[in-house]
Amino acid sequence: MNKIKILPESVINKIAAGEVIERPASVLKELIENSIDAGAKTINVDIEKAGKGLIRVNDDGSGLSPADLELAVKRHSTSKITDFSDLDKLATFGFRGEALYSISAVSKMIIKSSTADALSGSEIYVEGGNIKRVLPAGPVGGTTVEIKDLFFNTPARKKFLKSDSTEKSRMLKVIEESALINTATAFNVRCDGKEVYSLPAQTQDVRTNLLNRVRAVLGKEIADKLIFVKDDFADFKGFIGVVNRFSTSKSMQFFFVNKRPVTSTILRQALYRALSSYTDKNARVVSIIFLNLAPDSFDVNIHPQKKEVRFKDEGLIFSAISKLAAQALGQNLAEKNPQKSKAVYYIQDKKRSAAKDLERKLKEEKENSASDDNAFLNIDNFVAVEEKSDAKSETFSSPQNGAKPSGATRTQDREIFTPFYRFLNQVSQSYLLFETKDGVLFVDQHAAQERILFEEYLAQLEGSKPAVQKFIVPVNVEMAASGIENIMQWKTWLADAGFEIERFGPTTIMLHSAPEVFGFDDNTIKEFVLTLAENMKNAADETEDIKRQKVARLACKKSVKANETVTSREAVEILKKLHECKHPNICPHGRPATFSFSKGEISKKFSRSKVL
Repeated sequence: MNKIKILPESVINKIAAGEVIERPASVLKELIENSIDAGAKTINVDIEKAGKGLIRVNDDGSGLSPADLELAVKRHSTSKITDFSDLDKLATFGFRGEALYSISAVSKMIIKSSTADALSGSEIYVEGGNIKRVLPAGPVGGTTVEIKDLFFNTPARKKFLKSDSTEKSRMLKVIEESALINTATAFNVRCDGKEVYSLPAQTQDVRTNLLNRVRAVLGKEIADKLIFVKDDFADFKGFIGVVNRFSTSKSMQFFFVNKRPVTSTILRQALYRALSSYTDKNARVVSIIFLNLAPDSFDVNIHPQKKEVRFKDEGLIFSAISKLAAQALGQNLAEKNPQKSKAVYYIQDKKRSAAKDLERKLKEEKENSASDDNAFLNIDNFVAVEEKSDAKSETFSSPQNGAKPSGATRTQDREIFTPFYRFLNQVSQSYLLFETKDGVLFVDQHAAQERILFEEYLAQLEGSKPAVQKFIVPVNVEMAASGIENIMQWKTWLADAGFEIERFGPTTIMLHSAPEVFGFDDNTIKEFVLTLAENMKNAADETEDIKRQKVARLACKKSVKANETVTSREAVEILKKLHECKHPNICPHGRPATFSFSKGEISKKFSRSKVL
């Protein structure tokens, strides 16, 4: 018996369809691209049960004649090419017929269509790739495609779909990408009968059209931070901006090549290259960049779903995008500091502001401790810290009752205990320097505060519901509808974790409370919610411990301010609380929080033979 077999046609069809149709979002992407290729001015989308029940796309495009409609749902049918060489000249999204066949192979599909001037149209029903019936229909002035029971004949693929919220979020992401680039087309989107987007066609100049769409899709707060950039020679344009508060991941970086949303390492690296020259490493960039290129200068067929793109001249593309980004980032910083266009001046201004803050804090400290300059060292009997080799074994040691510790001194007729750890100074508004019994200790104040808040919040979560801070006026957070779907699947769990949220319109979240331990203000709570929407997905797949760890890490990172002036009293309190932590030497994200130099190491640096 032969070992090699020819697969049945039905199996071949399902495998081929699986390469293109991965999930409901894949179907929606193909249908919207078909509508755009057909010249649609308005696209109406209806989604039910996250696309598992129904995906309906209606457009007012050119439509299909009865004869063309029957051909369009067959394999290898297309109106786009006639010869292999046409692939290098293709200016549309793809092969309309090929996409329709792939979708029909794993669903039950109904298409109604008619051309603009036709007195009648036609309707076709296809199930599992097989045409079941063709009927005459009234003139619909375009095309309507309905997809039902997706993956009905491929249960394994259906089984591995994510939660409804996750799948719906991915579908809305497809719509958002299409709406950002196709500004001349109106989009009306409903999910389970509720309106999500109603985006009118934009008919003004290019810049205004794009900006209006960005506002409608990503929110006004983000849009108002962006700089419009344009390169007429290369025919590139878009919006770029440093938006530290909002952009925390790649989800806020959009790249389009000939109106197709793509991912490209070259494009992202070019963006980061410009970023490294104009601002600090903690900044994040929002980018919406549109490239128009000759069809033969790039290849989108390296991925079955055309998600990735490869350029023939990657050096040219890298250089052009870096130039655009540098232009935007330089202008962004110049607007913040009109007389100074370089990032270094921006940073110096921040330091001068921090110096004023330090002066104010020291004045307050002097007024509170006028009679004792060293009183801040004696906080709740924080007298000494024994540093063990195992970070988990670090403990506090205090003097025995009635015992007078060594090193005691007298200041203004009061006895002051001199700890083993003596605070010396703050370095670069980021690091705390202490003299120790055996040398010196550096503490990263940001990492230390993150660790302290992280463990305090986790302890509250593992006990009962955390103490919450109720907002007198709820905080509204604008974001893309896809982000809202991500975060709303966590609503019940977040309420138990101290975050009370509710949907307030299609593109707005309303926050009523947050855990008291973090002390969020309006700006930081908005930043946290947006970060949560980008990072917290597939709630059903996460264990309770992972959920707690994720939320705690994100919240503590957002609630701690960088480059903040710290007084002596605050420094000692940070050190005390840090050493009460289970893992005091690392922040929640795995970075070191402390390091030390022994007296022996210091002596070696100065070529001394004896340890002082």
